[in-house]
Amino acid sequence: MSDARHYDVVIAGGGLVGSSTALALAKQGMRVALVERRFCGAQASGVNYGGVRT
Repeated sequence: MSDARHYDVVIAGGGLVGSSTALALAKQGMRVALVERRFCGAQASGVNYGGVRT
């Protein structure tokens, strides 16, 4: 038996774009893997959030 996991899509980067894309694809029934080095939204998206709110 193999312990391999199968995904339809793998997204590298858990920022605003990666997270929202993963959510949209998962809602469509796709198996999505979202990988981030540390915490989702903690890097560039977390720093640039002020521009998104404006």
